[in-house]
Amino acid sequence: MSFSLKHIPGSQDLCWSSDMLSKLIDKQHLRRRVYKCNLAATPLIRSRFRTLDPERSAELSNYTRTHYSNVTDEGDLDAALAGALVEDRYANVPWLNAALPLDGARILELGCGTGESTLALAEQGAIVTGVDIDNDALQVGRERLRLHDLNAEFLTGNAANLDTTLKTRTFDAVIFFASLEHMTHSERCGAMTQSWSLVRPGGIWSVIEAPNRLWFWDGHTSMSNFYNWLPDSVAWQWAKHAQREAFADAIESDKAINDVQLARWGRGVSFHEFDIVFDDVRALDVVSDKTGFLRRSNPFMMAHGLVSRTRKYERFLERLEPDIHAGFFRQYLDLIIRKP
Repeated sequence: MSFSLKHIPGSQDLCWSSDMLSKLIDKQHLRRRVYKCNLAATPLIRSRFRTLDPERSAELSNYTRTHYSNVTDEGDLDAALAGALVEDRYANVPWLNAALPLDGARILELGCGTGESTLALAEQGAIVTGVDIDNDALQVGRERLRLHDLNAEFLTGNAANLDTTLKTRTFDAVIFFASLEHMTHSERCGAMTQSWSLVRPGGIWSVIEAPNRLWFWDGHTSMSNFYNWLPDSVAWQWAKHAQREAFADAIESDKAINDVQLARWGRGVSFHEFDIVFDDVRALDVVSDKTGFLRRSNPFMMAHGLVSRTRKYERFLERLEPDIHAGFFRQYLDLIIRKP
């Protein structure tokens, strides 16, 4: 997961405290070690990973510091350069590849950011078109791919306006990478509708790392319990009490914040939007959810799933709506849906 503050008004003025930053980096390093134990990351997949030599690595680091305004400290730099790359390579790529062979696949990546996920897909031979509203992030993405001797198409655009950005193009896969949660309700529904039309019959439509509105803990925006259950008007008034100080302080300092700005920080998504856009969530061909996939392929995540309160809460939600795919009741929505 990325802890950068991109797309958030005034985020360039916010920094993590040194103590929080230290804990954050330690937790991320542990997560990365766990992801590397994924048995579904086959020798063939791993053989395609590309590593920068020290000179090129320093070049990318310096380029990112200079051209990406959201880098204010080492935490932001780590997130921009490598924060999600390990998860993309060892978790997202094997999961996606199991549903659709990535080599030669035409992929539309919505919310590509600084290109970590773009790189991970391109390494496997995918033909990637990345779209993001942050042009600075796209510049870093282009430089990242160049330094790795890979190619991808990067376009500046809003996922809610794909009909003008991409017109009549079609793709084998459309992937929302940590982006649906940063849209307003109308933007989200528009983006889901338009992107679905760009998937070829038999192709896949995927959402990755969208915080689940039904989950009791918000580990994305407020770092607080029950935040995603609040209506927008209550959420922004209460935000000054959030455990994430940077978020609380930013909301408190901007008394005129609106629903769009609140959405850019991140709001939960749930199966309800899928019901609205696709008419019946129960009729969707959900191929896989990433949490379930990793629990089957990663022994550490399997063990964690057996003893954690996470699984207990998932089971509670699943019992309430047994006809809906279990992937809609994970802490994050990580879903692959096949288009008829």
